[in-house]
Amino acid sequence: RDGDRRRTGGREPPRPGPLLGAALAQFSAHGLGAARDASLKAEAALRRDDETGFDHWHAICAALDRALADRLIARRRRIPSCA
Repeated sequence: RDGDRRRTGGREPPRPGPLLGAALAQFSAHGLGAARDASLKAEAALRRDDETGFDHWHAICAALDRALADRLIARRRRIPSCA
């Protein structure tokens, strides 16, 4: 613990947030396919016009694979009801 404080200039080290926990759980459940699974869930949310669901799964996808998450945003912009 003291080593953590030395590396952060005496401050408490940052705590992982809920997004990191969700991304790790996704990876634990789906392994190397975790980002793809999150992407598919985000796309399903788009089809349901579920913006909150899309945001959730997009954030998890982005934590695991930024390029795949960027492609999700491009798809979202092409769907008029979600733009």
